[in-house]
Amino acid sequence: MSTTSGEASEPLLTIGKFSILVGLSARMLRFYELQRLLTPTRTDPQSNYRYYHPDQFTRAVYIRLLRNLDMPLKDIRRFLDEADVQAAVAQLAEHRERIAEKIVVYERSLAVLRGMETRPGQLYPVQQVTLQAQPALCLRFSLPIYRKDQTRTFALGKLREELVRLGLDAAGPCFSSTELPRALSPLEASRLELQGDPFEERLHVFGVPLAQATEPPPGFELCWTRARQALSTLNVGGFEPIHLALQAMFLHASEAGLSLSTQYREVYWTSPLDTPRKEHYRTEVQMTIADMAFA
Repeated sequence: MSTTSGEASEPLLTIGKFSILVGLSARMLRFYELQRLLTPTRTDPQSNYRYYHPDQFTRAVYIRLLRNLDMPLKDIRRFLDEADVQAAVAQLAEHRERIAEKIVVYERSLAVLRGMETRPGQLYPVQQVTLQAQPALCLRFSLPIYRKDQTRTFALGKLREELVRLGLDAAGPCFSSTELPRALSPLEASRLELQGDPFEERLHVFGVPLAQATEPPPGFELCWTRARQALSTLNVGGFEPIHLALQAMFLHASEAGLSLSTQYREVYWTSPLDTPRKEHYRTEVQMTIADMAFA
């Protein structure tokens, strides 16, 4: 939302007084100046003292408020410079949705921590979940195992771009699904994923669930997931140790007398598209219970 400066004859405030009035330190005001978010009305060429106009109060407080609400600087700049009120409101709604997604991620992290508290010997606490039937916009790839990481990032990016282009609402985070080779034991299943042939080609479907079915654009397809029961656990961090999450689910199924299908799914609550730091990835790992699927 654009702001305008008042008359130059109005008294200017030193950076110290301005910082007290708006609740931002002088250091942060200098930082926001460097980021082109809040430029002083006047900078003395000899002393380099910075002066601000009272009309800049609103912009400064918006910056403080939105930064405290975890809005990225580039989005704050876009919001403050947006002349269209409706477009500015839409930007706030976008950020609200991102916050809501983070809350879901943190709730799942809390569930993992509670599970580890009750079962301290288990790194991957397993729970049984109900997966809902829903449509999804999908991309299908037959690719060798060693290319999955690269293809994952590409596919998730394309799916998100297409959602924005079509103006569609996602009904949940992006996912990938594939069929695992059958194994005689949990340990063998885990070892196959860890030490399998990296050049083995496997069909992978990458998708994003939709709030309602739609005609897929060229190059994409509309997939339907069935309502079914599954075992689920959360992998926190990079994708490398996911075979341990698989092993935990196979062991849980064996102890509970459950039969698992070969259908394997990764749900990307926080992915490489959301953060460059692997330790922040949150990947839900799911295996369908073979004898508890629903039509």
